[in-house]
Amino acid sequence: MEKLDKAKSYCFFRLPNNCDLPFLLRIEEEKGFLTEVKAVSFDKSLEDKYLEDYQPLTSLLSSACEQFTEYFTGNRRKFELPISFASATGFRRKVWNELIKIPFGSTVTYGDIAESIGNSKAYRAVGGLFITTRF
Repeated sequence: MEKLDKAKSYCFFRLPNNCDLPFLLRIEEEKGFLTEVKAVSFDKSLEDKYLEDYQPLTSLLSSACEQFTEYFTGNRRKFELPISFASATGFRRKVWNELIKIPFGSTVTYGDIAESIGNSKAYRAVGGLFITTRF
């Protein structure tokens, strides 16, 4: 398990029962902004480790968990959470700015996003950003 920076707050979010996905979301915040949402494999044998690393939820992490629950249960279409792009490269920032424009229920390809940021050959780089969702 990765070593976490104690200056940041984070939580592990278990998807609602109606979602048949074998992972947790690790949601991180720093200074009142979300800085990362990352899918992590859920291994039942590590559940004690997750609990050992437990930190009380900040109001932002609590709100993020609530909004993710609403989204995955079909009761939310748009997130209202402050996101920090402070550590993002120019490329990553362009991609995220395009992603937040995609309407609920719409589908776009990595190629579509690459083209919309003016670099149609960057579709593999766009896809690579989603290995970890660091803003």
